Amino acid sequence: MPDSHAYLSASSSSRWLHCSICPRLEAPFPNKSSIFAEEGTAAHAMAEQKLLRYLKRQNSRSPTKYDTPEMDEMTDIYRDFVAEAVEEVRKTCEYPLVLVEDRLDFSKWVPESFGTGDAVIVSPQKLWVIDLKYGKGVWVRAGPDEKSGMPNTQLSLYALGAYSMYSPIFEDIKTVSLSIVQPRLGNIDTYTFPIEQLLTWADEYVKPRALTAFKGEGEAVPGEWCKFCRAKPVCRALAEQAMNLAAGDFAEVEPETSIEEKTLHPRVQPFHFKPAPTLDHEEIEAILPSLNVIRDWIDSVYAYVQASALRGVKWRGFKIVEGKTKRCYVSNEKVIQALKKEGYTDFYKKPELLGITEMTEYLGGRKEFNRILGELIYKPAGKLSLVRDTDKREAIEIDPDGTLPDGTTTSGKVDSAESDFASI
Repeated sequence: MPDSHAYLSASSSSRWLHCSICPRLEAPFPNKSSIFAEEGTAAHAMAEQKLLRYLKRQNSRSPTKYDTPEMDEMTDIYRDFVAEAVEEVRKTCEYPLVLVEDRLDFSKWVPESFGTGDAVIVSPQKLWVIDLKYGKGVWVRAGPDEKSGMPNTQLSLYALGAYSMYSPIFEDIKTVSLSIVQPRLGNIDTYTFPIEQLLTWADEYVKPRALTAFKGEGEAVPGEWCKFCRAKPVCRALAEQAMNLAAGDFAEVEPETSIEEKTLHPRVQPFHFKPAPTLDHEEIEAILPSLNVIRDWIDSVYAYVQASALRGVKWRGFKIVEGKTKRCYVSNEKVIQALKKEGYTDFYKKPELLGITEMTEYLGGRKEFNRILGELIYKPAGKLSLVRDTDKREAIEIDPDGTLPDGTTTSGKVDSAESDFASI
């Protein structure tokens, strides 16, 4: 599977098509991987292997730690969908071109850009792009977005790449189909439209915006496309929008004004609520689409602050502390041996060993507990979390490279349970 990425990638196109300055703002922030991304990569590799077997092509793949029965089942659904699509195209073209995890170049419209198509079927009449989405956090559509009216921009760019590369061979392509297969959400969505519509969109909409984005020009335009933007925590336009929304500066919604007219504008229109002690149904409808913007922005700012604090950056009014931990047994086997040596036998809370508090009571108090098991108890180091400086716990000094006073690093020591904006 190709693993390189273009500056203006297809997967980030919903951002740079709406907010042309986004790639330049994101550039200083590394595109870090995650467990979910690695899991998705493993799923795509498994799906690729299954597709190539179906097509009777050579392929090998090493198992990964993410391979599960669920992944096997979900990639079967994807493979079966692609196989059915191939068979459908074969009804009108005996030997269509079937591409699996191939590089697609759409630099004719987007400077120096390319992407990897999961599955692409090309025939004299039809171009079909199929994309596997293994994640289940966001429902993905193939068809036109309800707000912008555009089809899935990532798949549309892949279609442009395939058309640019193979239309000299298949000269009479008339339609384009885009399919999203998101098996873990039960989402299979296909949208078909004329090739002329794709080419017009590319020439009149994509090309000028891509050139502006490639130059790093234009203004920041916040919207729902900001969700995965790496620059989200430091974006001034998004901060202004979120703070305006959080402050309650929503325009008064009159009966003849549609909700969409008030919520789709890229900038928040300041106004006030109706003079009443409680919000009415219409006002709540007006603010509902804005709540995710506020929440996502707050989460991203907090994550940015905490990550930098763990690299030694100081934030006035806050500090890094060690989280609370519970005492643990050094070894259950050693505890059992020590108890049996003293004649104790009924020290289980089926199917587990009694916890330390219950064990203390079982042994008749702290003195006996410490005598028998004192040397078999330890308290692990707590996870690190960002808290207000009014917290009574001692602040931990961290070097700029993330080194702690004991010589270890902060890697893997963040307390996800305590790292909640509400807690600070």
